[in-house]
Amino acid sequence: MRAEHPSVCPLDCPDTCSLTVTVEDERIVAIRGSRANPYTAGVLCAKVPEAYPGFVHGEGRLTTPLRRVGAKGEGRFERISWPQALDIVHERFAAVIAAHGPQAILPLNYAGPHGLLAGGSMDLRFFHRLGASLLDRRPLCGGIRTEAWVGTFGPVPGIRPEQAEHSKLIVAWGSNVTWSNLHFVPVINRARRAGAKLVIVDPRRTKIAEQADLHVALHPGTDVVLAWATWPASRSTWRWRAATRRRTPRGSAAWTRARYDSSPSGTGPCHRR
Repeated sequence: MRAEHPSVCPLDCPDTCSLTVTVEDERIVAIRGSRANPYTAGVLCAKVPEAYPGFVHGEGRLTTPLRRVGAKGEGRFERISWPQALDIVHERFAAVIAAHGPQAILPLNYAGPHGLLAGGSMDLRFFHRLGASLLDRRPLCGGIRTEAWVGTFGPVPGIRPEQAEHSKLIVAWGSNVTWSNLHFVPVINRARRAGAKLVIVDPRRTKIAEQADLHVALHPGTDVVLAWATWPASRSTWRWRAATRRRTPRGSAAWTRARYDSSPSGTGPCHRR
């Protein structure tokens, strides 16, 4: 019997695409995007409908817990039931806590799916309740990105990607958004229809670079030079904004323009439309 079920993509991705999964005889036969998540709007990357049924039903998937029966490295395991596996974990945890205290247990975990329910919810609650050691999880993945953001913008929170629709200038720096951020492309297109300009900084002439108002095609590894070159212009813009805000009444047209206007600048080999 064939049936369709609502679901959400389990991959480690912040978009959390909503899915419609078709199941027949307890096997996934088709996956397509649904519009339950308005941001993803039924659009999926190629990986999920192509490969995910194989992840679920492939020969290499573990369907039961395995217990090692040989020496480490021999690759000898036996199947056990879930109750048996949970008993083993409980016994080992209890023994370690009794001998050394709960902080002798260190969880090695990260986000997985980025949804509010699945993304670091039950695992963090479990280990907190257990009293286990706290893992500095940030260096495992997103911490480097966070340090780059804080170093550039300070403690300013990020915005919803949909807010970029109201931008006057969008710069995609080293990001092939057509493939690696495909749900952002409709936002870019709506912003451009409203008059925004699109600048692409990328050594390659990607599809989005062909569509951009300006493509800055740097040599690989030289984008730091462009970053330093744009800094004086950015600093001058910030000084102008600050001075204008000090000298004009708060809420006036000039004060508002000084707060929100941007002055794009760039250098290096360029392609203009």
